[in-house]
Amino acid sequence: MQEYGRKHFDDPQATARQVQRALQNSFPVTPDLDAALPVVLQVAWTHIRDLEKLMRRLDREIAQRMERITNPLLSVQGLGPVIIAEIAEIKRFPDDPQLAKFVGLVWRKHASGQFVAEETRLAKTGNVYLPYYLIEGANLIRQHNLEYQAYYRRKFAEVPKHPHKRALVLTARKLVRLVFALLTKNQTYVRPQAVQSQEAAPVQ
Repeated sequence: MQEYGRKHFDDPQATARQVQRALQNSFPVTPDLDAALPVVLQVAWTHIRDLEKLMRRLDREIAQRMERITNPLLSVQGLGPVIIAEIAEIKRFPDDPQLAKFVGLVWRKHASGQFVAEETRLAKTGNVYLPYYLIEGANLIRQHNLEYQAYYRRKFAEVPKHPHKRALVLTARKLVRLVFALLTKNQTYVRPQAVQSQEAAPVQ
């Protein structure tokens, strides 16, 4: 246990006992099937490698075709072609709230009379993939863009519970407005002058 674990176990004896118990309680492989198990694993591993090759081939094909399409979202560091592919036609949405609903970055109302819940969950509606890509994009953008960085920090400081997750989702919701504006106007992203001045200022 120490040799294969490279001495990372605090209590190798206890870990060894847990492994032994797991082996004793596991479903044993009959001797007749024992020889076939390596073959099954090899086939599964070959299948995984083939799928990875096909995914790389598909990614190259998508990249080549996306080069022919004007994509203003690529001017925003952290956003990729998947978002515009999932949104498709931006003219379907009158404004950014409708796009946010399609994306799935809207919250269910949880209030009754004078009571308003402190925590509300995202509505399980809209596109299945876009929330993930926009939240990941928001996480990258807030690391490089001072405007989104300041917004994230402000939302992070508002609550003591789940501050990072909440701030990140709200930053992604703010990002939806930018995505809508860029796709509607079909223009590249230009940072506000105030933000550019701050980023260009020398570090004291």
